[in-house]
Amino acid sequence: MSHDHILKQLNARSFAVLTRVIMFRRAAATGRATVLMTILSGLAISASAAEGDTQKLLAWFAGDFTNYQQTIHQPEQSLTPVIKRIEPLDYAEQGHAFLSEQAYLFEPDQVIRRQIYLLERVRGGWRQAVFNVETELGAAELADPSNWQASYGCEVNWRWRNGEFEGERNHQRCYFYRSSDGQKVSLSSQLRLSENALTITEQAFLATNTPLLRSDLAGTHHYARMQYYDAQVEYRAPGTDRWRQAELIGVLHNQGARVGIRLSEQQQELRYQFAVTTGGEQAEFALYDLNGMETVHQEHVAVNDVIEYQSDYLKIELTPRASRSD
Repeated sequence: MSHDHILKQLNARSFAVLTRVIMFRRAAATGRATVLMTILSGLAISASAAEGDTQKLLAWFAGDFTNYQQTIHQPEQSLTPVIKRIEPLDYAEQGHAFLSEQAYLFEPDQVIRRQIYLLERVRGGWRQAVFNVETELGAAELADPSNWQASYGCEVNWRWRNGEFEGERNHQRCYFYRSSDGQKVSLSSQLRLSENALTITEQAFLATNTPLLRSDLAGTHHYARMQYYDAQVEYRAPGTDRWRQAELIGVLHNQGARVGIRLSEQQQELRYQFAVTTGGEQAEFALYDLNGMETVHQEHVAVNDVIEYQSDYLKIELTPRASRSD
């Protein structure tokens, strides 16, 4: 075999090897680019999902909640009907601030407890810092963090799980000193927040890890989200043709508490009461005659539907609204 022929074969083999090396490097670079794009795409989707969950948490967190139904169905627990109002608070710093007010359900304007909740996004979920504030502070003072008294160690850590938000407070870090005897009391909390309910299971412990079974902090408390109604009511006395404007005695909401009716002109209370109770996607409207202590009318409508009723003596139109102040 000639010298020239051997050189030609060697050159051909070298070119083939070089071509494979170049193709391999290009494929590797393409693979790395694909992996990088996949990672970046996954991060974008995760960030978008996290932002969506944050918006859902903020929306579900705000609102009015009450344990009224629990007090009715579990009378053996001797629970007091209360209302928890949680509403966004103007706050210029990082995080989302909420004002939480607690009052007795049938005296909603008499606030018995106020707290500030500050929600911040953290790795794996959200952290809710808790601050105590004086009940008599005005709106401008409430928005000033210098008036917030931090409850160190009593933060709630939230995470999204199985279609709801789960929160936890660690009793090894959260404690206070009981005013009656100065004893240290630790607080453990498990919370669940869904679109229509807030459930809080709490347990208090003495320094010896002895559970305070009869403490107000012990037990599970179910708070349902409240929906309110604007009411247009007219009444016609028997034997007359004139319809007269009437008004509610109290605030009507969807948790089954009865409200009365009175004539707007004379402030004369009428013989009727009615109530709205929400269960799932349905709302039940019930009208009662106090003279006969009986139910005059019952009907079910979708939760967000307008409720309308008319008889010979009453015209009622109830329009749902989200909050008490709308």
